Amino acid sequence: MRFALRTGGFAVVAALAAAVTALQPDAAPQSSSLAAAQPGDLPADLALVPADAVGFVHVGLAELWKNEVMDGFRKTWEKAGPKALSALDAQFIPAPSSISRGTAFVMLDDKKKPQAVGILAFSAAFDPAKVVKLYLPNNTTEKVGSKTVYRAPDHEVELYFPDNKHIVVGYGGSLNYYLSKEPAKDGPLAPAIKLAASGKVLVASADISALPIPPNAFKDVPPEGRAILQAKQLTLAVDLGTDARVDLRATYADVAAAQGAEKAVKDLAELGRKELAKSKKELEDKLYDPKIKSPRPPSDLPEAMATVFGLGAINRLDEILTDPKFITRNNTELALAVPLPKGNCSSSAAGSSRSGRRSSSPRCKRCARPRRACRVPTT
Repeated sequence: MRFALRTGGFAVVAALAAAVTALQPDAAPQSSSLAAAQPGDLPADLALVPADAVGFVHVGLAELWKNEVMDGFRKTWEKAGPKALSALDAQFIPAPSSISRGTAFVMLDDKKKPQAVGILAFSAAFDPAKVVKLYLPNNTTEKVGSKTVYRAPDHEVELYFPDNKHIVVGYGGSLNYYLSKEPAKDGPLAPAIKLAASGKVLVASADISALPIPPNAFKDVPPEGRAILQAKQLTLAVDLGTDARVDLRATYADVAAAQGAEKAVKDLAELGRKELAKSKKELEDKLYDPKIKSPRPPSDLPEAMATVFGLGAINRLDEILTDPKFITRNNTELALAVPLPKGNCSSSAAGSSRSGRRSSSPRCKRCARPRRACRVPTT
């Protein structure tokens, strides 16, 4: 599992960075179109992910960059000015501003050895020959079927260019296994791949049933935990849209197993609430201690602020655990939904109407609800 985690997500980018110091072409890479091979409902990078892989993670880098959660960092970055940003793009191929999505997946070969592959997708076309010539010194090439793989004798990272907008990154010979056959379109990961194509900023999924987990791996886990760990597949999705939330879905072998997991999760949630209540009482006793004399010395301010923040966090977590939508089950699928805090949700009176009158009920600018009914936190 450490291997899979190490190659997941942004490790694709790290692998590419390592590769650019290791390889050099002796032939131009292929730039064949992917269009003929792609299903109509999937973008080209996700169509390259085999649905029978044991796990994958997909990050919408461009969507994340444009999301409001990145506002502060993005505005600071843009303050460098157009000249600086253009210079950065001009100094690298592909242009850093054109990176769109990053995907990584892990397959198991015939010997159950993990084979990790990453895909970088760019919004603007680049010249693969220039990428190889400029960034990949000392390379050798190898044909895998009709496809050219670039690798170096002193490095385990390897590259393949399916076209002029995608770079496929392999590790330790994984591209030989991956490119030896067309990516499977049907398999356990197919629904999660389609979910990633819907625009979620982050989707990760694993086919737990395909992993070589020892039969007694969970023997020391409490019964409640074992019931949850019987999942055949796990999928995590992060949505940063209007209804920002994290969804975790677990699929079980049958309804009985899903019901057992549902009960276990609810029992653990109730146990968690009891522990939260204990912590809440401790914080309240500290904050409302009648022995405290006011005004308190300035040195007490950090601890007092931490206590108040802790109370707010506990109350918020308790609300999540008591929300009926937190845990839901549909046949063999168990779903957990955790809402994410949004940015500032400042209140203001509703704008003036054409008649010049103002609304009598101040409303939240983000959710349009009356301010007193808005649950989006303010800062």
